[in-house]
Amino acid sequence: MQIELINFFKKYPFIITLYTVLIACTHMGAGQKLGNSNLPSPYTEPADYYLEQAESSPGPTKQAFELKAAGRLLQDDMDGRASQIVASIEPQKLSPPLRN
Repeated sequence: MQIELINFFKKYPFIITLYTVLIACTHMGAGQKLGNSNLPSPYTEPADYYLEQAESSPGPTKQAFELKAAGRLLQDDMDGRASQIVASIEPQKLSPPLRN
């Protein structure tokens, strides 16, 4: 078995090197966020605050607060909950600047 493995390494060094580089790159990128974390956040309140405001607001204002809540949740790495909020938003009810 060891001889077969050594022969494989000798026969396919490129594949072994490529595999090693891919594994190393995968580990190097783990836990890194995209973007510049030095920028100020547009979400100054917690997501729950925006959701509370959405409940007591009418139509387009409600959906604007829901978008802010979803943005804050994404910032806080709560993608699943943010996705649920975005899916519930009806684009036709957004104010014109937010539709695009």
